[in-house]
Amino acid sequence: QRRVREAVVSTQSTGVNSRLGLTLSILIMTQTPVSVLEEVCPRCRTSNYQNKTLKLLVNECGHDLCEKCVEHLFIRGSAPCTSCKLVLKKNGFKPKRFEDFSVEREVDVRKRILKDYNKTEDNFPTLREYNDYLEDIEEIVFNFANNIDVEETKAKVEEYKKDNFKTIQKNRVAQSRQEAYLKEKTLAEEKESEERRAHEQECDMMEEMERAERKKKLLDQIASSDRPADEILLLHKEEEETCECEQEITSL
Repeated sequence: QRRVREAVVSTQSTGVNSRLGLTLSILIMTQTPVSVLEEVCPRCRTSNYQNKTLKLLVNECGHDLCEKCVEHLFIRGSAPCTSCKLVLKKNGFKPKRFEDFSVEREVDVRKRILKDYNKTEDNFPTLREYNDYLEDIEEIVFNFANNIDVEETKAKVEEYKKDNFKTIQKNRVAQSRQEAYLKEKTLAEEKESEERRAHEQECDMMEEMERAERKKKLLDQIASSDRPADEILLLHKEEEETCECEQEITSL
């Protein structure tokens, strides 16, 4: 409760007038990760306490089943849900990511809708029209996620897809190219970073070998020379300082 009150105070103090932002803040703070909770398959009653590798899957109805039960019940590809009897497809099951299925459902709906509602600000003559477009997306996601005016919303989406077919395809191509570019850039940066680490390791190894060689040379000089050890150590120190200065100049 204290954390929620802090969220309210923080939102008000920054002048943010957004119920959505506040709701999301509270949801994030109060949402418990699935991995923290004890998970139990409602059919076989196996828990992650008994089986550490237990993986719960979820389908469009939101009811859980463990991986083994899904394999057993959906051997023919489709079957009714054991809880609500809604006919489900085996390939519709996916790992459960959130404790609250409404969050899970909204994430999936949003991902599906944004494949077609992929316009950017550049596709609109004014910022106001772009903002109206974004509000439209939020309304569509909300309707599908909460089963509100589903048929009307479906018709609206289909009409949008028909009217904007060329723009949708064009933006998909642009997004694919952007994703490919970012992936290539990331791989190049990782490669460069790896090469830099390898070079640094090689330099460190060479420097260590040089230090060992100089130490051996110093010990040999002390053992074989008639000169005082203090004098030999002083000369060695001067050589070390000169070597360090040369390395600093080289690195510049």
